[in-house]
Amino acid sequence: MELGIGRFTVMLACALSLACGRSAVPRAASAQQATPALSSSGAPASGTPAPASVTPASGSIETRVEGERVWVNGASVGVENLASAMNQARGNAELFGVKLAAGFASAALLSVLDAGNRAGFKQARIEHGSETLMVELSGGEARVGIIAWVNDEGLVAYDLESSPEQSGLFGPFDVTDEVSLGRLRSALTKACGGRPCSAELDLLHGRDSGAVWLTLSAWHRALSGIPGLSSRVRAVVPTPSTPPSSNAQPSSTSAPKVRYGATTVSGRLPPVVIQHIVRKNYGKFRVCYEAGLGRNADLTGRVSARFVIGRDGKVSKVADGGSDIADSEVVNCVLRAVHTLEFPPPANGIVTVVYPIFFAPG
Repeated sequence: MELGIGRFTVMLACALSLACGRSAVPRAASAQQATPALSSSGAPASGTPAPASVTPASGSIETRVEGERVWVNGASVGVENLASAMNQARGNAELFGVKLAAGFASAALLSVLDAGNRAGFKQARIEHGSETLMVELSGGEARVGIIAWVNDEGLVAYDLESSPEQSGLFGPFDVTDEVSLGRLRSALTKACGGRPCSAELDLLHGRDSGAVWLTLSAWHRALSGIPGLSSRVRAVVPTPSTPPSSNAQPSSTSAPKVRYGATTVSGRLPPVVIQHIVRKNYGKFRVCYEAGLGRNADLTGRVSARFVIGRDGKVSKVADGGSDIADSEVVNCVLRAVHTLEFPPPANGIVTVVYPIFFAPG
């Protein structure tokens, strides 16, 4: 099927591939004046401490990441159960703690941050050696003006509110070089123009632990002191190449699961930007799927949207790109939602996108 003209915005979180400097983090709570000595993996050179039993305050959560394993309030929890465990222990808390042991796996750290975000937390206090970072988590469909990610060339940012006559892309910046980070700070200051604005750093698993941690540290240093700028971090965990099993038992107390697959983009709009805007419209897609669950409580599968972004940023065509979910009404509803989204105008022509979204009961 094809739908008429609509609007769409999205962002693909790119992988972190670089390390950053070792100076203090101005925004960190209890941050030290220097980052501890690091091993080749980016972890502290000292030995790995044994998992400690944690006695948290009422309604608070302390997590620990050691290798690929995660503990929540002293109990080992599988990655697939993290969000549920953190939600059950959360109470009214909006902040949770993360302690990173030597040799922690970046995938495990990002899974903890993603689970905390899905459980409703607003902040994470991350401790690594003698350094501490206070991280604001990106929640729901909150408006973001600037998005950032790291590719093989460095840290790149995109101003979602740039005019059609100007490219919103700036960078890359070398996160290992303080002078380059100073240029990033200047670029962000100019983009904000003295008015309140927000920036989001997207993290994707697949890089070594040192790169993830050190990039977070560099991002905080670069943004420190910019008038009116607030910053958030989003951890994007990978989606299986196949939809979740239909044998999974749904829970009446868990929210439906909506995951995003690998995005194919042809054109001059950064995939990160496309993915970002799709994720910010999660609520629209969830409504479609929840209606389908009302017809079939075990409904599981993928909706794949193929669409074209015109020169003005509007979606000129939307079609089914190979969906397999057994409910045509859910497919049509998602495609109509894609139709309503809006992108920044792409540079030099149109952009074609194929975007898969996976749905499963909670």
